[in-house]
Amino acid sequence: MILLFSAGGLGADTSTAIVGPERRLVTVPWGVVRRFGPFCGRLRTARSIHSQDAARIWNRSRAPRRDKPRARRTTPDSFPSRVSSSARSLPLGAMVRVAITGTPGTGKTTVSRRLPSRWQILEVADLARRYRATETRHDVELSRAGPATVDLGRLSRAVQSRPSPGTEVVVGHLAHLLPIRDVVVLRCHPRELARRLAGSRRTTPADLRENLLAEATDVVLVEAVERRRRIWEVDTTARAPASVAAEVARRIRTRGPASFGKVDWLGDRWVTAHLLDWSR
Repeated sequence: MILLFSAGGLGADTSTAIVGPERRLVTVPWGVVRRFGPFCGRLRTARSIHSQDAARIWNRSRAPRRDKPRARRTTPDSFPSRVSSSARSLPLGAMVRVAITGTPGTGKTTVSRRLPSRWQILEVADLARRYRATETRHDVELSRAGPATVDLGRLSRAVQSRPSPGTEVVVGHLAHLLPIRDVVVLRCHPRELARRLAGSRRTTPADLRENLLAEATDVVLVEAVERRRRIWEVDTTARAPASVAAEVARRIRTRGPASFGKVDWLGDRWVTAHLLDWSR
């Protein structure tokens, strides 16, 4: 969730934002507020309030919750965020399904090619074609076979009923939206991500700005957290693909506790200085 509100009335040039699962407090231009929705679609705007009220809301958001635990019905889209230790280590040959996701350009396909050959690597677009989940437009997923229009509802039902002996890795920037509990989220600093995407023939200037804004504001990570996935966040910035692939493979093999929240691109002044340009 991204909660945006004015700290100085409706005429203020900047806004204060509580951003991401860690609820960080940052200041961004109002131009980003006006243009954020069409790019990321994860915006909740509060009414204009004064700075003392902003501080009170910020302090309240950081306070630990003391709600009594309630029984929750587990569905494919509401897996528990914490898993018992007995479920973390699976016997040899057991079914393991993991999603590798991230903003376009973070290295999903490059890393997946370097994973163990005995693992089954599946692109989201290829799965959509296989199960004919491409008739209704929902979002566009890129694969080596070209772009495909993915019907996430139909594809989710197909993946849920699909048998998966051994280790299966589903790769794509929509993979975390499928009913897969364990998710590896690849991250990359927007400055390096811009260099990577600039060399792609399929990336238009509008796509470039959209992807940089999504990476800077943790869009993929927040979506995975909202769906209660067990997340392992891996920073690929200035790292060799083999090194990243080794870490991803280790995460999948050990299946340890969730690890995310250390990446904070909004703490970089270069990133915040370019937010308004990316939102245009």
